[in-house]
Amino acid sequence: MVINKVLLSQENWYFWNKGDFHSNFGIIKEKDILKGGMIKSNKGNIFYVFDANFFDKMQKIKRLPQAIMEKDIASILMYADINKKSIVLEAGTGSGKLCSYLARYSKKIFSFEINEQFIEVAKENFKDLNLKNIEIKKGNIYEKIDLKEKVDAVCLDLPESWEALKNVENNLKPGGVFVSYLPTIVQVINLVKESQKYNLKFIKCIENTERSWIVENERVRPENKTQFTAFLVFFRKY
Repeated sequence: MVINKVLLSQENWYFWNKGDFHSNFGIIKEKDILKGGMIKSNKGNIFYVFDANFFDKMQKIKRLPQAIMEKDIASILMYADINKKSIVLEAGTGSGKLCSYLARYSKKIFSFEINEQFIEVAKENFKDLNLKNIEIKKGNIYEKIDLKEKVDAVCLDLPESWEALKNVENNLKPGGVFVSYLPTIVQVINLVKESQKYNLKFIKCIENTERSWIVENERVRPENKTQFTAFLVFFRKY
């Protein structure tokens, strides 16, 4: 579903496409939503209305299990030097969350996925997000792939990414960045060990933490515990 507006009331976020809005906090007419700003429902509850940005729209895409968190995506975009000139190879498309963020900041994305159902979900999400610079291919990145051009970065969300190192080396430009998203340190060890057989120099392995805080007048405290998601392992091709 395409999201046009987001509404905030009493710490609850709502996503709006068209028509009058109905909730437990009351009804808001479509014409008032289109005006935006701070408005009241028929029950007198205050709503703040904002134009939906890219992050807001991402919250309503069709999801598949184990999507990468935004805090990790931010590090990938930064350390892989993704920019408007970047051509990126990605594999393990899933619902297309990482691919969508990569596409927003880069010139072109080639994404490989073996599951036909995942491909259809991702294509629908790309359409809803109006992303037109993604070429999704059905194929196994662990096997030989047919890619006509070298890429600036390779991003893999795969459990055995070391099995794809030959394709990484063959398709990545010299100086380009390879990043792998891995849930366990054993996988990291296997990847780094196998990478020594290729022209790939290990740069860093990081984990990201993010903790939200409640700030309500005198009530200021952490909202939840810090959670581990995965390791991000970065290499440069030489």
